[in-house]
Amino acid sequence: MNQTYHIEALSPDRDGKPAQVVQRATVRAGHQDAVERRAVGLLRRSQLPQWNLGPVEIVRVVDGAGNEVFRWSLWEELAAPTGR
Repeated sequence: MNQTYHIEALSPDRDGKPAQVVQRATVRAGHQDAVERRAVGLLRRSQLPQWNLGPVEIVRVVDGAGNEVFRWSLWEELAAPTGR
């Protein structure tokens, strides 16, 4: 059964201001793993020179009930030997 998830790309904290949502996407998927892969792909795309929406440090996945079910940061991406 498909469930609705929200992928949010967050900017880094700057000058004491909390992170802001740079981009938000709503996805319907049967498995959370598919949504997590899509979120990591969004983080990777945000590091390309063609990205013009502002810097992204973290992507997170929120389920339909508003609970954060996944979070992946740029620092985890750089530290992962093969990525996620």
